Amino acid sequence: MQINFSTQVPEYHVNLTELPGATEKFQPESKNTSSEARADNSDKLQHLQNILAEHNINLKFTQHEETKQLIVQLVDSETGDAIRQMPSELSLKLSAEFAKLQGQLVDEYI
Repeated sequence: MQINFSTQVPEYHVNLTELPGATEKFQPESKNTSSEARADNSDKLQHLQNILAEHNINLKFTQHEETKQLIVQLVDSETGDAIRQMPSELSLKLSAEFAKLQGQLVDEYI
């Protein structure tokens, strides 16, 4: 019997066409050089932040200490409360616990 624990977190995507005030779609990334790609991504991020700012929402990016995963939060700029967090706290806790268990279980072949 072999036990396999994988800690995959689903990807989250923001569809800008569903946000009020969004007038243009982002184009798929072309094969730019790394500096061009960073500048292009920076422009896209700034555009997204401008759209969200119209609705008093800010983006906050942090890194989870245990799992080193990127955390994206939509934060109400007036109250400072998190509206949505991706991945969720539950997903982060589960991922951290599975990482602790990794290596403690022995695969046994019969």
